[in-house]
Amino acid sequence: MSEAFPSAYFTAADIMAEPNSQITLQVESCEKEAVGEQGKMQPVLRFSGKQSGLVINKTNSSTLVAAFGNDSLNWRGRNCTLYATKTTFKGELTDCIRVRVSDQPEQKPEAAAQVVNVDDDVPF
Repeated sequence: MSEAFPSAYFTAADIMAEPNSQITLQVESCEKEAVGEQGKMQPVLRFSGKQSGLVINKTNSSTLVAAFGNDSLNWRGRNCTLYATKTTFKGELTDCIRVRVSDQPEQKPEAAAQVVNVDDDVPF
C-alpha cells in the first residue's frame, strides 16, 4: 500500500523492506519543512536520488551533529545509514528509524617525523 500512497517521508516500514532493514544514502540537504496536519516546522533530511526525506527527531539530530557538526549546510555529500529498530513511545514499543553515520572521519596526516642525518659531522 505504501507504493499506492507514497509518503514524502521515510517510515520504519520503508526501511524494514530494505535488505538488512537498512539503507545507506547521501545527504543532499537538511532544511525545515512544514510537517504533519498541523504543519509544524521540523528539520527534514533530503537524500540524493530519493523523493522521500527523513523528519529529524532529537535522537537522530544528536547523532548527525556529533558526526558532521552543528551546521547542517556541511552535511551535504556525507553518507548516513537509516536503519529500522524499536523505541518506547508513550509506554508502547513501536517501530522507528535511527541514523548511523557511515562516513569514516577524515584522517589527519601524521606529523612528519624529524629526520636526523647520521652522516653529519658530529664533533665527538
